[in-house]
Amino acid sequence: MAVEQMNISISPQMAKFIRGKVKAGGYTNISEVVRTAVRRMQEEEAREARLARPAADGILDELTDGEKASIRERVQAGFAAIERGEYTDYVGREGLGHLAARVKSRGRKLLADRAPRA
Repeated sequence: MAVEQMNISISPQMAKFIRGKVKAGGYTNISEVVRTAVRRMQEEEAREARLARPAADGILDELTDGEKASIRERVQAGFAAIERGEYTDYVGREGLGHLAARVKSRGRKLLADRAPRA
């Protein structure tokens, strides 16, 4: 098995935790602790994907053929827009905050437009 060496930065608390695992004898070295942690993360993601799949299948089963076709068309249009460079990058917390503000603004406008007029 090929091995790739990596340099990582972690907090002092994480470093202390990892060294403690080795010192307690559960692991032979720091790399083994990190490999075990990454392996567990991969297993957890795989488990989450397995659990989500039935829920997604259930949602798809409830859609009509017309709804599925409409979704497919909108997804294809979205991919085409991306290929044309028609998208916005949202970077970091500031970008996500900007995106959230835009979504909230659009939602408020939709709600206001649907509200009965006095």
